Order: sequence, then structure tokens, then C-alpha cells
Amino acid sequence: MNSKLALTAIIMVAAILAFGTISPAMAAKNKVDLCHYSAEEIVVDDLGVPTGEVILEHWKIINISQNGNAVNAHENNHAQDNGDGTFTPDFEITNPADQTACDDLILAFPPPVEETEV
Repeated sequence: MNSKLALTAIIMVAAILAFGTISPAMAAKNKVDLCHYSAEEIVVDDLGVPTGEVILEHWKIINISQNGNAVNAHENNHAQDNGDGTFTPDFEITNPADQTACDDLILAFPPPVEETEV
């Protein structure tokens, strides 16, 4: 009886280790880098009262799920108003030109220090 329990325990541990190794690799395939715009935001406390602090508009790279509607939602709902009737929406980084364009936006509109440290 004890040998069956020991064998079962060994098999379970091996299965857990195998899934732990496979899962991150599988998850990485379903993620994409997105150049993401965050509009200016007035910081409020827990009661919804403005604190006087403002997080300025900024661009940053985020890594989001490619599954479902996440990418389309970002591309359709986040855009920087350029002030001349044109807008720059979030966009997926799929090639070096996209990366350069995003780097330029981040340079022009950098994220707050706290966000770059995280």
C-alpha cells in the first residue's frame, strides 16, 4: 500500500513540475507588446476627493493578452489627441519600425517615475 502512495506522489510531483515548465512557454505565445497611451489623470483619494496630484499623459509599452478583444479594445479606445484633429491610437509592436515609433512617443511623453521603476 505504501509503495502505491509513494509512486502516486512521485508521479504527481513530476506532473506538477512538467506543467510548471510548460505553462510559461504557452502563456508567452498569447501575449503581445502594445504601445499604450495613458491620458492625463487627476489622482483621487479613497473617498473620490482630488488630492491635487496629476499624472500627466504618457506612453509606455505594455504586454497584454492576444486572446479575446484586449488588443482591439486598446487600439479603439486609447488615443492621444494631437491637437490638430488627428489622433495617435495604441498600436501593436510587430516590427522594428513600430518599436522606433513607440520609443519616440515614450521619449516625448515619458511615464511617471513610479511606473518606469515597476
